[in-house]
Amino acid sequence: MPPTVPTPFPHCQGGAVAAPYDLPMTEPFKLISTVYLLLRRDDELLLLRRANTGYQDGRYSLVAVTAG
Repeated sequence: MPPTVPTPFPHCQGGAVAAPYDLPMTEPFKLISTVYLLLRRDDELLLLRRANTGYQDGRYSLVAVTAG
């Protein structure tokens, strides 16, 4: 049986977006792109465990690079 992966968006409930995204815009629009790396072997998926970030430490996520 595959391991249970926690939801990456615990702040979203039933499609509603949490309050921090409702703040007024003080800067012009800026596009930030993220690239995710999926490493798979048979039915296994490589995940990283977050540590020392101050945000969701101990949870699993995909390897990602943000550019912008």
